[in-house]
Amino acid sequence: MTIEQYNQQFDLDLIVKLNELTQLLRQLMPGCEETFAYQMPTFKVKKNIIHFAVQKHHIGIYPGPDAIAYFESALKDYKHAKGSFQVPFNNDLPLELIEKMVKYNLELIKRQS
Repeated sequence: MTIEQYNQQFDLDLIVKLNELTQLLRQLMPGCEETFAYQMPTFKVKKNIIHFAVQKHHIGIYPGPDAIAYFESALKDYKHAKGSFQVPFNNDLPLELIEKMVKYNLELIKRQS
């Protein structure tokens, strides 16, 4: 299954959001590896940068524990856990925040290299 096929299996409102998210992630990480990990669309640059998945009532965004901890104050309006946060279906995706998280994770990888 491709990420496009994954996105296309949902209702139109979700397809639009997922396609917008996918496009943003591709712009931020040109040439990244697109795969599935933990049965979720995953974008990798040397290691996993971010995953996303449609759940029963929300889209789960999984940037990992470092990004969640670093951006915790920006997540006050979202239910979040150690490595993820939830965006209810009726909310817009916080694309600016997701972009910051991806850039943060990319910078972490650069420092570790």
